[in-house]
Amino acid sequence: MDNALGLVVTGGGARGAYQAGVLKRIGEIKRVQTHGNPFPIIGGASAGAINGSALAVGSDDFALATQVIARLWSELKPSDVFRCDLLSQTRTSLAWILDLSFGGIVGGGNARSLLDATPLRRYLNKHLDCDRIQDNIKRGHVYALAISATNYNSGKSYLFIQGRKGHPMWNRSRRVTLATKITVDHVCASAAIPLVFQPVSLSARSYASGQTGFSPLVSAAKISNIKWRLRTGKILPWHKSWGSFSMLCSWTTLPRTSNTWSG
Repeated sequence: MDNALGLVVTGGGARGAYQAGVLKRIGEIKRVQTHGNPFPIIGGASAGAINGSALAVGSDDFALATQVIARLWSELKPSDVFRCDLLSQTRTSLAWILDLSFGGIVGGGNARSLLDATPLRRYLNKHLDCDRIQDNIKRGHVYALAISATNYNSGKSYLFIQGRKGHPMWNRSRRVTLATKITVDHVCASAAIPLVFQPVSLSARSYASGQTGFSPLVSAAKISNIKWRLRTGKILPWHKSWGSFSMLCSWTTLPRTSNTWSG
């Protein structure tokens, strides 16, 4: 796919809210409202995997999708992400105390994370219809979606890709690409911060975020022989091939107005 502009949305917790504001402003551009999704290739890691998947799901109406993403971030509560009730916190704390203090005697391995991210899975299942991704690919609204996660069993970085038939694939010593149907499980795996959230099982293997940046996604662009230039914390593409990306990062100085994030 030549002369395509792609988008990489990175991880980093609250950065997802900044991304939502920038995307909302992009969706307000008249050309975007007229011509639709400007990013046929979308890649995401951690919190960026949530935003990237949401864009792919709503790529048939990009402007509306960005508005929905911004609204959901502005309304997001801690209880939508992890269990905040006293019983859950007490159970988790006791599991860690037992493992750290008496693990050698009674057997350890009961404590897997500091927080229970079960609510996040329910939240994403409610708002993210991943079945629409393939429909949008068939109708030409998006070319490919890539989600990054780390395999706990091998320590390798995996890039799960759902795209049009014939999309590029590659493998390196510590990075693996896998063509698959993206589901909420893949998004949860990418968003599972090590130790903080429990890892997610995919094909009997455990995955977690392991990447708050975009190194595995940028490596994909390098493999495609992309030429880049770096300026003020943003990587801007020369638009040479399918893997060209426009990076949205370093947004900590963006203002917040009323109840929505704006860029």
